[in-house]
Amino acid sequence: DADTFAARWEQAAVRAYGAASEDALHWAEVRADLAMFAGDAARSCRGWLTVAAARLALGQAADAPAVEAA
Repeated sequence: DADTFAARWEQAAVRAYGAASEDALHWAEVRADLAMFAGDAARSCRGWLTVAAARLALGQAADAPAVEAA
């Protein structure tokens, strides 16, 4: 399924570039979107909150577009 595919890409990005890399965060965002489309609001929210927290921990401003999108 699509989430399994996205999870594989996310893990590949984590291995190659680190968990806080733009590539890994992108795939985490994709997975959050997929959860929303699947009707799993809780999993979607957890995914988006995880991405937002990671971006803030990297020092991105709270009003940065990528943080606000998360």
